[in-house]
Amino acid sequence: MVRLARLAGFLYLMIILFGLIAQVFVRDRLVDYENAAITATNIVNSESWYRFGFVSELIMLLCDVGVTALLFILLKQTSKNLTIVTALFRFASIIILAVTALSHYAALPILAGPEYLQVFSEEQLEALALFSIKLHGVGYNISLLFFGIHLI
Repeated sequence: MVRLARLAGFLYLMIILFGLIAQVFVRDRLVDYENAAITATNIVNSESWYRFGFVSELIMLLCDVGVTALLFILLKQTSKNLTIVTALFRFASIIILAVTALSHYAALPILAGPEYLQVFSEEQLEALALFSIKLHGVGYNISLLFFGIHLI
């Protein structure tokens, strides 16, 4: 049990690390939430860094799945029903974040300008990319509702 608890703690540290990378070191540096053109330029000029932010978020979510499973194993002896409910709320939060991660990623193909998007102006594509990124924030806030309930 001690090994499982230490593994859960390690995975929690990874959640913090990769979450910080995705938000603080990528989105906060590349995204200007008030200016779509600057955001588009930053993302296009730092595409690999932006992709790294997306991958960091996915790694964070995988670690979160591991923490949830380990906490279930460690705590099920105290109250199996309550542990199931908390795990379900935490998994709901993770699923919402996973879907939301797609809106973070969507800015890349929007700005890459595939042929079928050529009917839109550059300004419209930049605005759509920023809208997609802002949706990520909304989805994140929704996931916090489920995460918060699991803590109760």
